[in-house]
Amino acid sequence: MLICDISITHKYGKLALDALLSPLHLCWQEMVVLLVLHESPEAPQSLLNQLLQTDKGNVTKLLKRMEENNLVKRDVNKQDNRRKDNALTEKGARLIPALNKALADWESLCFEGLTPEEISVFNKASCTIMNNTMHHMKQTAKEETI
Repeated sequence: MLICDISITHKYGKLALDALLSPLHLCWQEMVVLLVLHESPEAPQSLLNQLLQTDKGNVTKLLKRMEENNLVKRDVNKQDNRRKDNALTEKGARLIPALNKALADWESLCFEGLTPEEISVFNKASCTIMNNTMHHMKQTAKEETI
């Protein structure tokens, strides 16, 4: 069943990635935050909530811990004092090449035994499945607000 495949990949994939990140003293959630802030410095916390599949409170705790470890800096938003802007510190930015390598190594581990063509087919199917499920969720949310 697809749901079981997703669940197993989700659980054991994160564990394998954490093992690759352990020499950097980071976990997969911290890697996601650092890579997102590197690629999109203005990324709102709501995006991190979605990517990390957790709520605002847990992401705030994670960001505070990362701030204590000098990986990110958090400043009050100039337009809205209730919000915080998150940015990489120098230490966080220096980790980006190692994080990209760990992520590439993890993807190689996941795709081991597949041909480039099979990986391409998987990526296309995965994208289609994500688009289908996201479209369905948006439709459901629209119907609930009517």
